[in-house]
Amino acid sequence: MCQLLLLAPLLLFTAACGAVQSSEDEAMDAAREAATRAGEPEVRRALAALDLHPAIRTEVRTSGGRVGVLLSLKGNGFDAQDCLLARVGPGATEAWVPSRIQRMPGEGGCTIDNALDPLPPPH
Repeated sequence: MCQLLLLAPLLLFTAACGAVQSSEDEAMDAAREAATRAGEPEVRRALAALDLHPAIRTEVRTSGGRVGVLLSLKGNGFDAQDCLLARVGPGATEAWVPSRIQRMPGEGGCTIDNALDPLPPPH
C-alpha cells in the first residue's frame, strides 16, 4: 500500500507535465522530457496539482542547477522508510527508490540531500 501511494504521484506527474499516457514507456519518456525543461517553480506546481494522499510528505529544493524531489511516508522508526526520490537537471531526469539498507532509520537515504547528490550503493 505504501509503495503504491508513492508510485502513483510519479504517474500523475507525467500527466501534469502534459504527457499522453498511451503506454508506460511513452509516458515516462514524456515525463522526463517535460521535467527536464522544468525548474523548481514548475516542479512545485506539478506536485501541488497532484492531489497527493495527505500522508505523503513532499520536499523540493534546488542546488547546482538541479531540482531534487523527495516524496516520503512517515515510518515507524524501526523498518525501512518508504520514499521516492527524483532529480531534474539539464538534459536528464531520474526517479528512484533508494536501497532498503539506505532507507533504514539513520542511514540518510530518504532525504532531499540524497535526491540532489545520491549516496553511493552500500557494500
